[in-house]
Amino acid sequence: MKGFHERLKECIVSFTIIFAGQFIVSCGGGSDSSRDLDISRLVPSNFTGGSTQIISLSSNGTNLTWNDPHVIKVGSQYWMYATATDNFMTPVRIYRLVSDDGISWTLNPSSPVLDVGAAGTWDAGAVETPAVVYFNGKYHMFWTGYQYAHGDPDFSTSYFRIGHAVSDDGIVFARDGSFIVAPSGTDGDVSNDWYAFIVGEPGPVVFNNRIYLYFTAAGADTGPDLDMGAGASLQVIGLVTYDGTSWSAPTRVLRPDQTIYPRKPDSDNDYWVGYSTPNAIVLNGEVHLFFDVARQYDSAPAPVAETWLQERLHHARSADGVTGWIQDSSPIRSKTDFTWTRREIRSPDAFLDGTILRLYFAGDSIYYDNQFGIGVMTCDLGAD
Repeated sequence: MKGFHERLKECIVSFTIIFAGQFIVSCGGGSDSSRDLDISRLVPSNFTGGSTQIISLSSNGTNLTWNDPHVIKVGSQYWMYATATDNFMTPVRIYRLVSDDGISWTLNPSSPVLDVGAAGTWDAGAVETPAVVYFNGKYHMFWTGYQYAHGDPDFSTSYFRIGHAVSDDGIVFARDGSFIVAPSGTDGDVSNDWYAFIVGEPGPVVFNNRIYLYFTAAGADTGPDLDMGAGASLQVIGLVTYDGTSWSAPTRVLRPDQTIYPRKPDSDNDYWVGYSTPNAIVLNGEVHLFFDVARQYDSAPAPVAETWLQERLHHARSADGVTGWIQDSSPIRSKTDFTWTRREIRSPDAFLDGTILRLYFAGDSIYYDNQFGIGVMTCDLGAD
């Protein structure tokens, strides 16, 4: 879990609905219109682009740190929900940008669509990693919030929570009275220790007439099959579902494949921590998850000053969105594939535009040449 906004988020299958007397094409994964997609083409070698940013520090204002992209489409217009600080000065806030082509983006409105909570509330320190889906006639936003901002002596990732708000227009959002997912804590119930310490980075999708809300979590997730050593844990992906009335209890759905990303420290005491910033999309009736993979270093690799870094983008799929996950054998991209992501590549967001899958993502090379922003790759899933 990143302590400073990094994130992906979600966008699903486009579908057409009638709302407020207008036709709206919304990304939220309600009906699956993607039956003619060739999923066999969804492999790393078929992704193109991404070598340059489409949104940078100089876009839509000076030194806004654009991060955590999440794209939907309404009518012929693309909407992106993303986070930013003002020249790296907290707090992190959530904005909306609009585009006619999904490449060139304009801030609209100029002010955040979701600001930090009131002083003393659970998300007074920051709101980040936004994701929006259209469900039951409303836009539903989810985000990670925490009470104390970075730099505050009381800041801790243990304060991370997942929030929920609804909107009629995708701009003015009304928060729930409180967060919807929090760490289980040390309550003595070993069955939920997998999310005992940290939860965050929500990735919703509409599937089976419900919202499936995936999130990253960390806890005392040990096990003899993981060969991690005493006291070690994994960063995993959990799930809660919403039927329009109530939320289910959290359940763990995806652990990192230990043959690809082993948690057991290597000879340098560096290891793969696990999966972060999950993003969900429905393709040909299956749930596909995109996420980044975090690595822990014993010592910060120069010139970088941090030891926890998001370094790869990866993909997995499941027929029911809960079990039987098939994880790709290799990453879509690594941070070293592009010069502007030399520190981190993170927060993937899959958006289906016709038969073209656009994979938005964030990254930076801030210690190298001061690049920070959002890029996009594409993969053609058109069936021959």
